[in-house]
Amino acid sequence: MVDVLETSKENVDVNQIMLNPENPRLGSAIEFGGDPLPQAVLQNNLQMLAQGEQGKSDLTTPRDSFKALKASIIQMGRISTSIIIQKLDKPVDGFLYKVLEGNNRLTIYKQLHNDEQSKDKENLKWAKIPAEIITETNEKYYHQIQLTAHLVQPKPWEPFARAKYLHYIKNNPTSELDYEEIAEICGGRTRKKQIEDEINAYDLMLKWKESDKYGNSYSSAKFQHVYQYETNKLKLNPVGINDEKFLEFLDKDKIDEARHVRSLKDIWMNPKIDPDGVIKQTFLKRGSSEALIELKNLERTNENFNENDILDICKRLVSEIDKLNDFDDRKYFAQKIESLETLEETSSVLNHFIEEIKDIKKDF
Repeated sequence: MVDVLETSKENVDVNQIMLNPENPRLGSAIEFGGDPLPQAVLQNNLQMLAQGEQGKSDLTTPRDSFKALKASIIQMGRISTSIIIQKLDKPVDGFLYKVLEGNNRLTIYKQLHNDEQSKDKENLKWAKIPAEIITETNEKYYHQIQLTAHLVQPKPWEPFARAKYLHYIKNNPTSELDYEEIAEICGGRTRKKQIEDEINAYDLMLKWKESDKYGNSYSSAKFQHVYQYETNKLKLNPVGINDEKFLEFLDKDKIDEARHVRSLKDIWMNPKIDPDGVIKQTFLKRGSSEALIELKNLERTNENFNENDILDICKRLVSEIDKLNDFDDRKYFAQKIESLETLEETSSVLNHFIEEIKDIKKDF
């Protein structure tokens, strides 16, 4: 039977806590039981790991979780949950504790503390971090926490539930939080557009639910469809697909999958390859899956497809993005909101491109 651990909570000097040299998240960079990596290398690897997250396309995965977490901590002025640390049986390089859960949060505190020391040594806000301390030095307890923290993960919020809560606190006067403040708490200004889209999508869900026009067709399971509509409104509204029209599509069950929303513009109005609106009529009669099949067939018929052209475009794009490696260029973008929004939109377009490539590969 697993022993019940007794712990205590206090604010601990960040310089007394070492990053976990055997952090399971860094399994590809370390050898368990081998020579420990220097603390500076561990910090760098943690940040690179968080910034390089990939392989998920749902709303729960941030593009850059380390920066988002740091922005949230700065906005709140502290962490919301204490890190878990274990007392060392003897000091190691001046450290008295080892972090078991919260390596990223500790790294951020250390960075902020280093920054503040160079500016104002009298008012040190980040010198201590809230921590839950395991005083037992037995390695058994270390592995017990590692297993529960890294292998038994908390269940992320469903997108609909998260949007519902964001909508509630945005519109609840007692919360006293606006878009800007919510975005900062959730990870910084680059999250603002996503949060706005989620809240607006939930607004449209309420409109669907509360309208007598759509009968009993409402379903919270369609939230991802509505969210995709919100993120693509700028190209859908000009061709005549507004809120009312989109809800009509959902009511009549014309959109088979949420990802099909991204192709609605080409289905609804495509004078270049479908001047007679044949695809549009297929969509209205048989739904998005059938319409997309016809769209792909017409595209093959009307265009001389050359995959090398796409590869060349991608190479040129990567070449241009590589130029932003210069620090002064990055600083310039960081100081201009419109530039950040352009990069955010670019990221959205590229994510769309990647999703389309994945869809194509499914056919093989």
